[in-house]
Amino acid sequence: MNTTLEKLKERIKDKKYKEEFAHFHHHLICVKCGKVSEFEDDMLETLESIIAKKLNFRTIDHQLKVYGYCSDCQNHMTEAELDKLERMAHHHA
Repeated sequence: MNTTLEKLKERIKDKKYKEEFAHFHHHLICVKCGKVSEFEDDMLETLESIIAKKLNFRTIDHQLKVYGYCSDCQNHMTEAELDKLERMAHHHA
């Protein structure tokens, strides 16, 4: 007798199920005005492959939230504020 978890595992293995239901949901979140933009380009496939190989973990979904400043807010910033953001970005890289 298959448990619900076993049934889910079987469906996840099915390629058609993956293509139909896998949802890679990403957000760009402006920390100044709160605007949230969505994008669906999956830029984490390489990371998922590494996780799968090194940690034996199969990803079925993920979410990415990127915090920063939208173009509208950047357009209203002074050169000094933009320079500070650029220095912060290089400091974290």
